[in-house]
Amino acid sequence: MVTKNISVLIRASWETVRKYLSEPRNVPECASGLCESIELGSDEEWIIDASQGKVKTIFGENEYGILNHRFLPNERTGSQSDANFCKRKRL
Repeated sequence: MVTKNISVLIRASWETVRKYLSEPRNVPECASGLCESIELGSDEEWIIDASQGKVKTIFGENEYGILNHRFLPNERTGSQSDANFCKRKRL
């Protein structure tokens, strides 16, 4: 397996960079391989226009400065537990 690492120097404080990157509307600029466009769906869900189609996503905040997101497959909602999702979908 071949791995390619790409580094980019950003001349700004980590706080400034984190604040910019944590705004979902900036995802198309920062992660063009992940999404082409993004729009607010309902509540905390965002709709990403990705190469494989529209994908529901939730971006989480935490006290550690880690930028994280969660894709919501199969019409799943962000607050829905695994058990409730499987029960609703009869899995």
